[in-house]
Amino acid sequence: MSAPLKDFNDLKSLQQKLKAQEEVRLAEAAERLKQEQEATRAADVFRKSVGQVQPLTKKKS
Repeated sequence: MSAPLKDFNDLKSLQQKLKAQEEVRLAEAAERLKQEQEATRAADVFRKSVGQVQPLTKKKS
């Protein structure tokens, strides 16, 4: 843990630091969600453009 808090000004700066960290976490989470949604849409577009597929047949040796 960091140095002990000596007065309310230290507490205020700690509160601001924690708030900034939380904002960064929320922004990162929103960006991850956006990227996941874009990847899902891209996969759907790919599946629709490729159409019906069949598995390859195995060669018997």
